[in-house]
Amino acid sequence: MPLVKEMYPLVDAHQDVAWSMLAYSRPFASPPSNFMLTESSWRHSGLRWAWCTLFVLPEYIAQGIAKRAISVQFEIYWNLLAHYSGWLVPIGERANIGLIGEFGGQTGLSVLLEGADAIESPAELEP
Repeated sequence: MPLVKEMYPLVDAHQDVAWSMLAYSRPFASPPSNFMLTESSWRHSGLRWAWCTLFVLPEYIAQGIAKRAISVQFEIYWNLLAHYSGWLVPIGERANIGLIGEFGGQTGLSVLLEGADAIESPAELEP
């Protein structure tokens, strides 16, 4: 009987990778752990698309450092995409979804904002 990962593309809609890397001082290339999915666990699972969060603690908002925390996490994701460019594919729009696994074994990475606490006004969302 085939494994699920061989029959269907595996998608994880909530990964706190950057947050975990910062909070636990662990690189993405660390061995798997109970509290953070890592490069090896992604590769072993056959993950094909990960939605990775930008997350801030409520106290960051009160301290006025929420935007900085978001920027640091976003930079982590860009660095991962650059470092693992043959494996990780940025998925930011529908047209890119077809790139996942096109050359075999690639994993898509999308970044999303968990909560809107770091956004102070709608104008900040404008390109």
